[in-house]
Order: sequence, then structure tokens, then C-alpha cells
Amino acid sequence: MPNSVFSGINPQVTLGHFLEDEKRIITKISSEWYVTNGGGEIRLGPRSTYRYFLIKPTDFYREMFNLERELIVVFSPYVNFEPRTLDAIDAAAKRYQQLRLERVCSVVISKDSAIESKLSNLLKADPESQVVVPFSYDELLGKTDSYFIRNRFKLHFYTRDLFAFEAPLRKDLYFFGRNELVHRIVNRQKSNENSGLFGLRKTGKTSVIFGVQRALAQTNCKSVFIDCQSPALHRRRWNHALHYIIQVLVLSCRNQHYYVHAQ
Repeated sequence: MPNSVFSGINPQVTLGHFLEDEKRIITKISSEWYVTNGGGEIRLGPRSTYRYFLIKPTDFYREMFNLERELIVVFSPYVNFEPRTLDAIDAAAKRYQQLRLERVCSVVISKDSAIESKLSNLLKADPESQVVVPFSYDELLGKTDSYFIRNRFKLHFYTRDLFAFEAPLRKDLYFFGRNELVHRIVNRQKSNENSGLFGLRKTGKTSVIFGVQRALAQTNCKSVFIDCQSPALHRRRWNHALHYIIQVLVLSCRNQHYYVHAQ
């Protein structure tokens, strides 16, 4: 196990940009987590300002939730929770190296007393979203139960199956164990070689194809995805289907260097 991490606040952390009740909340959280960074402010539009800080899991959270890296904690100082709060998490994450932060979990603290139900309903629409553990200001300022914070983490981790995906994965967040295959296919494509991917149903073939597209996009290479299950393609005769593919390429790839993926 890595070196033990104890709760508290890093002596170099400055909290001057936080409101007084937010400072009290940070102190409360530091009783179970280690506050590593005072973060800063995120401005989204002319009227929306969010403050955030970073916390590192202590030994209990490491063992219980398999967390090793720092988490982003965002304050939403508005009485009505808005989905743009999650944009603040993304904006804060861009300020740090990717390997520094946990990708599967963040924390939101809101002045909306209904934050837990509102956030749950919002995340249901995106099964690939990260786990976001919600708290309200009042909960953290008023609760005296020493297990309150860890129980809230348990509730939102253990009621969420991180592998229960029925549709192909379109993001990198939960795409595990196939990166070597993705890069091998990308290198073959860049060498002007064709590749085929075969396997049983529901074994992740389409997720790999989407992974290839994301990898190509990171190197400014474009790609086209053609869904062979679409009636626009599979109901055509072979020669009409070939003409359809050419049309898609002409319309989408004009004057660009593209790779084609068909499922």
C-alpha cells in the first residue's frame, strides 16, 4: 500500500477566496480527508461563479473505494442547483495534469437542499457520467454524525454499478483494458492497412471502435462511423450500399484525411 495519508489541511493551502461557511465546511471535510489544494474560482458565463478545492483520500477511503488520486470538490453557492455545476468540475479538471485527479468521482456541495435528488435525476440521463457525491451546505454545517460523510460516499458508490453498460461506451472514463488494442488498430490505420475486429455480441467491439475514433481525434485525424445496423445501409443491395458509403465519405471527408470504421 502507498504511504499512509492522514486527514487535515496542507499548511500551504490558502482559503481566503472562500466564504466563511465554505471555510467551515472545508474544515469539516478535512476531519476525514486531506485537503491538498485550495483550488480557485471557476466563472461560467457572466453571472455564475463556483469555488473548488482538492482533497486526497485517507487510508479508509483508499481501501473502501479504491481511490488513490485527488478529488475535485465544487461549491455551488446557489439555492437552485443547475446542471452547469458539472461543467465547473470539468473546467477545474482542465487546470491540472490528467494523472493527478480521480476520473471516476467528484464532490458537489450545494446550497440547494434538494441537491441529492436533483443530481441523481440528472445523472440518470448519462450512464457514462462519473460518480458525483452530493452534499448540501446545511448538511455539512449541521450534521454531528461522524459517519455522515463516509455513509454518503458509500450510498453513491455502492448503488452505482460502474460496469452496467448496455450501450457502447463513447467516453474514456469507464473504458478499461483495451487501450493497447486501440493503439494497435490506430497504428495500422496510419500505415494504410485495413483492420477487422471480430467477436461475440456484447463483448465491446463498438466501444473499441469509438475508442479508436477518440484516439485518432487526439492526433487531429478524422474518422467516419458507418452503422451497418442502420436501415439506410443494410436494406440496400450491395452496389447501392457501396454507393451510399462513397456518398458519406464524399460529404464528410472532402479535403480531409479520414479513416472509415463500419460496424
